[in-house]
Amino acid sequence: MVPVSATYTGTETGTAWVDLRVEFVGEDGVTYTDSCGVLPDNLNDVGELYEGGKAKGNVCVTVPEGAKGLWTLAVGWGDPVFFTAGK
Repeated sequence: MVPVSATYTGTETGTAWVDLRVEFVGEDGVTYTDSCGVLPDNLNDVGELYEGGKAKGNVCVTVPEGAKGLWTLAVGWGDPVFFTAGK
């Protein structure tokens, strides 16, 4: 599970859980995308945002136990940014 905070900077509207793509790429080169089920403060519970609107919530991806790798975040079908999540 990783917390996500975002601010909508477009001129129309956006929905964080639709417009943002969060995945996990393991050291084995495999991308994991399966969700975990019920989450506290789920990003999916944040509604539509207008210019300057803020979204904050958790995203969870099922990965093998002890998997090492990087999280990715992409907007729409754009190129992902890789990051680590601290404890």
